[in-house]
Amino acid sequence: MSQFILASQSPRRRELLSELGYQFDIMPADVEEIPQKGENPRDYVRRVARDKALKIASENKGCVVLASDTDVVLGRTIFGKPESAEECADMIRKLAGKRHKVINAVCVVTADGTVHDELVETIVKFKPISKSDIDVYAQDFSNWKGIAGGYRIQSAAGMALIQWMRGSMSGVIGLSLPETQKLLKRAGV
Repeated sequence: MSQFILASQSPRRRELLSELGYQFDIMPADVEEIPQKGENPRDYVRRVARDKALKIASENKGCVVLASDTDVVLGRTIFGKPESAEECADMIRKLAGKRHKVINAVCVVTADGTVHDELVETIVKFKPISKSDIDVYAQDFSNWKGIAGGYRIQSAAGMALIQWMRGSMSGVIGLSLPETQKLLKRAGV
């Protein structure tokens, strides 16, 4: 086992870390991802990232553990991962023509058990999108399967939905890299 563990099964997080030259083991954390009553979106995303990191750290004493959570938020509504084409189409319809936030929390538990985290918010504005374009988009599972909010910014289909963005593209993908590098450096990785 390496000294550094990624507590995620996200292929995007794995790719981003690998491209930066990190070597790590992968141990997905199975934690409940349901907002608690009255929990605001920022606190929810931060809590889920911490829960993931702490769960894997408790099972792997002495290792550095990195976890992350990313959610799309419109107002106070958290858009999770759609389960069907219909649910995806509904999400994209609600986001069409509007600004929304993508909140990414990055959490690192150091080898001595210290917890450090960062929260990154990115504002994304979708262009107006016709019902027929939304329906075509939602029928292609590769556009949205396993992705909060139902869109991948790194895909052509996902980019085509966006009018403009202000903030961290890597945070929208699922792991804000400047914050991740800072936290890993602090943890000695």
